[in-house]
Amino acid sequence: MRKNNLIGQRFARLTVVSEGGVCRKQNIRWICTCDCGGSATAYAYDLRSGRVQSCGCLSREGSRITHGLARGGARRSRVYSIWAAMLQRCGNPRDRGYPRYGGRGITVCRRWRAFENFYADMGDPPEGMSLDRKNNDKGYSAANCRWATRAQQARNTRATVHVTLGGERMVLADALTLLGKSRGVLAYWMRKLNTDHQGVFDIWLPQKRVL
Repeated sequence: MRKNNLIGQRFARLTVVSEGGVCRKQNIRWICTCDCGGSATAYAYDLRSGRVQSCGCLSREGSRITHGLARGGARRSRVYSIWAAMLQRCGNPRDRGYPRYGGRGITVCRRWRAFENFYADMGDPPEGMSLDRKNNDKGYSAANCRWATRAQQARNTRATVHVTLGGERMVLADALTLLGKSRGVLAYWMRKLNTDHQGVFDIWLPQKRVL
């Protein structure tokens, strides 16, 4: 197997399936299948740099968007840039955000690999908000994404503790506020019952309803 074998690797909409020969400089051409069903041949550099991201369907889709959201330069819209960045960090190993996204299994749902579908589901981002996943261990989809403020995103990182309260997953601090409990009381009951955060909340919630 070649040292830099790309077979099986994913780059934006393309998945490498086989070698397609070499050029005069001995650079390998890689044959890829596209999410849309098409195919493309590209060099490793073009795939890794993001220069080639699809079989050409991305450009064709962009040309069909008459409102100019996908145009380059100063006219490129913020929502299109957010969508493109999402694809890069999940599908391009050369992207600096890839280790925290695609590298740990975060993917973009098939529907959202087309910009029109992403825009239909999410619309334009409100002022001061950006794309946020409700559950940071799950991928990008309409069911798991929202437009959120920086403060909301800061409280929704991988390090943030979440619990389920009444069937709803929420940040630990919000759950404590709803039940009128403090972190000190929570820590006491975790030690006393030898359980985790969720174990204490499972006991507290029925008691709260009775009260």
